[in-house]
Amino acid sequence: AVSRPNVYYVDLTTTVRDLIARAGGVTEVANANDVIVIRDGARIPVRDWQRDQSQTSDLRSGDQVVVGRKSWLSMNLLPALSVMTGVVSLAVVLFR
Repeated sequence: AVSRPNVYYVDLTTTVRDLIARAGGVTEVANANDVIVIRDGARIPVRDWQRDQSQTSDLRSGDQVVVGRKSWLSMNLLPALSVMTGVVSLAVVLFR
């Protein structure tokens, strides 16, 4: 869920924050709290990657960075509630 997903070749000083910025940043459907690094088959969550200066956010050769997406419900809660309210209102009017 970044603007320009791709394979990026970076040096050893690159952090998760740097790589996400290089990929155009997170999109409106991104869950910024769900960023993981896949390293040697292990999924390593990177909490607070925007400010993180720990070794967890330093990338190594072969790492994959994955930015998760928001759930469907969190993105569509207001429209779903609006539709449900309309359906309930229609049902009340029809079955009255």
